[in-house]
Amino acid sequence: MASSSLPDSQGAVVTGLPEIYLDFASMGLVSPRVAQRVRDAIDTLAGPPLGQTGTQRTLEMMDVVERARRSIAQWLGVEPRHIALIDNTTHGLGVLAASLTASGYLGRGDAVALPDIEFISSALVWRRAQVRYGFQIRVIPSRQGCVVLDDLLEACDQAVRVVVVSAVQEVTGDRLGSRAFTELAKHLHARGGFLIVDGIQEAGVRRRDLRLEGVDAYIAGGHKWLGSPFGLGFMYVSDRLIESCDSVFHGYLSLWEPPRGWDEYLSDRSRHPLDWLPVRQEARKFEAGGMPNYVGAVGLAAAMEEIESLGIDNIEQHVLGLNRHFRDNLRVMGLTEFVLGRPDPDAQAGIVTLSLPGGVERERQLLHWLRSRRVAVTLRSIAGVGGVRFSFYTPTTVAEIDRCSTYIEAFLRPGA
Repeated sequence: MASSSLPDSQGAVVTGLPEIYLDFASMGLVSPRVAQRVRDAIDTLAGPPLGQTGTQRTLEMMDVVERARRSIAQWLGVEPRHIALIDNTTHGLGVLAASLTASGYLGRGDAVALPDIEFISSALVWRRAQVRYGFQIRVIPSRQGCVVLDDLLEACDQAVRVVVVSAVQEVTGDRLGSRAFTELAKHLHARGGFLIVDGIQEAGVRRRDLRLEGVDAYIAGGHKWLGSPFGLGFMYVSDRLIESCDSVFHGYLSLWEPPRGWDEYLSDRSRHPLDWLPVRQEARKFEAGGMPNYVGAVGLAAAMEEIESLGIDNIEQHVLGLNRHFRDNLRVMGLTEFVLGRPDPDAQAGIVTLSLPGGVERERQLLHWLRSRRVAVTLRSIAGVGGVRFSFYTPTTVAEIDRCSTYIEAFLRPGA
């Protein structure tokens, strides 16, 4: 049915893995080009300095980090000052939770709200601060694995200062579209609140206009759909959030560079550890502010180049085509009612989750059945919903979707 909008050769970039890899929602695959760029970076570090001082090498590494920041910003259509480079999604969520609470933004009578199907980190990062500052963590019920805009708006009374929600749910694959974020952000901003989005299951799959939608923070690690599992992701931060709270600590790279440059400053006999240098009022103030993850930046920048070369619109068309094709195959098998999430393409990305009659035990049987046939998938559940999760990306082909569908059909036959 669906023809791939990316060449089938994209499916041949990975070797030594399961015959069919449909687990991008757990871990993305590193392309040969990205892997080679990372190897080259490590070889450079391991090689002779070729006349360079340690400071010169450090400055070159920092330039690479800044290139990664600029590539993320360009892809998102924002200024580099709005991008912080963070270890992973949990790190970004935790930094914002700590910063907002330490800045006195949350206290008794206030609340942080999140859906009941969010990944554990979305709640966990607030738990210690909740005990100390006395605010509530309010859980918003989902509907059969879907987060509904009206429910979010209804839950956001004057007490709710922060909403944390995923762009795409990790268990069900359900996605909140542009209208949902725009209306939710407008509702929160009118009350002085913030919208924080876990974007890890969307970034690299679908386009998102963060400024237009009014999102205050959008956080994504690099190890899933971005194809860069080297310990670096990104966090977009809006001006209003940058201006409203400060990081719980600053490192020297959180500061504006001294007028004569770091090298001159560090050799100045008059410098003192209590010298006052102004903090950069940018998203980077939420970074650790010390020696950055150079290898992670190399991998992330290279992965972003691949996404840019393919084009996010082409990627989106390809992934949604695979999603539709797989759902059509499941429909032919009479399984449509057991597919989680909504049928609206705007509410979909790269995940399709199949919740079988017979519950988790039957789903576990299907999981083992598929893995024994070298199909990499995952079983995920939360808040009473779940199933076998299939997730596909640019290397995935229609032929692989059809072969996986054939295996599912064989599993469902009596006596299988």
